[in-house]
Amino acid sequence: MLENLVATYGLLAIFLGSAVEGETVAFLGGISAHRHLLAYLPAALAASAGSFLADQAFFFAGRYARHFRYVRGVADSELGRKVTAARDIAIGMPRGAVIENQGGSLCL
Repeated sequence: MLENLVATYGLLAIFLGSAVEGETVAFLGGISAHRHLLAYLPAALAASAGSFLADQAFFFAGRYARHFRYVRGVADSELGRKVTAARDIAIGMPRGAVIENQGGSLCL
């Protein structure tokens, strides 16, 4: 289905799809460019721009949405308090990496 959208709508599908779905649509855009259905540079730019703009939009929504009345109501609810408590527990956990191989484990 995604391949049909890319083939039908071209760069617009790559732009919007990379914003919503991400790597899958960017990959299909690369396949379309490889098959010479689309030019490489516009396909790559459409995928990059869609992904970048979606990331920026979600970042700013997450950063500034906490001031909205609805979000404050959800955060002050019982579920919001549980999520906040779980986040605080996760923040307090160590962030080291553990690499395991046949000889044993290496903690960084």
